[in-house]
Amino acid sequence: MTYKTHREFAICFVLIANIIIYKLHLSHTGYYVNMIVMILCGKQGALFPDVDHDWKNVKEKTVINKAINSVIHAMGGKHRSVQTHSWDVWLISFIGALVVNGLLSENNATVFILIISGFWCGWLSHLISDMMTSAGVYITCLNKNSKIAFVPKQANMTFGLSIAFILTLIGLFVKYIIRLQSVQFAGDIIIVAGIIFAIVSVLLRDTKFNTGNEWENGVYKVVLVFNTVFTIYSLIFPMIDGQTEEILKIWMQ
Repeated sequence: MTYKTHREFAICFVLIANIIIYKLHLSHTGYYVNMIVMILCGKQGALFPDVDHDWKNVKEKTVINKAINSVIHAMGGKHRSVQTHSWDVWLISFIGALVVNGLLSENNATVFILIISGFWCGWLSHLISDMMTSAGVYITCLNKNSKIAFVPKQANMTFGLSIAFILTLIGLFVKYIIRLQSVQFAGDIIIVAGIIFAIVSVLLRDTKFNTGNEWENGVYKVVLVFNTVFTIYSLIFPMIDGQTEEILKIWMQ
């Protein structure tokens, strides 16, 4: 995926994370201040994995990026290297950042959690968007044959429906079994993702994919439209939060 697609994915992930942080009261700063800080950090996180490009193609030529780029290439890495495009590296580094956050004073931690959330959401969105191509990303940096992608070289309707079923079950578990009001929003998102996955799986059946420029432009346009709507929702979320919960309670009854 190119930068513009990664940027749109990052915005989407950051807006969702900002709402979750707001609902869980993880930061004492204002909702809109959080949004601005996290979007700025999310942009950096979305760019970070591609620091493994040839140096001339790295967008932000900072001293830190140069050092990381040199280390990756000295280890034999190249674009979409295991160092920046594997799930275990992302997870371990995220946990490490959270540990550091736990060592800070309350005032510093309430700001640093925004930086962490924004940056690692941007990085996460980069991995997810790269999984929208048949090239995929690595499950673990320890195995270069462990690549995983949402888009195979050829669609498999049975596999797609299985994933949709699993996503829906997870969403229902989060929403109705855990039954914590703060995570029901995440449950709704997972359920919707499962439904969309099922519909797409049926429509594609066993289609062979070419995830080149035409495919990416299509993905970019879909995410752009979603972000346009979701950005409006995010901007008014604090004002409609209470009303939304009341509507959901009535609907649940």
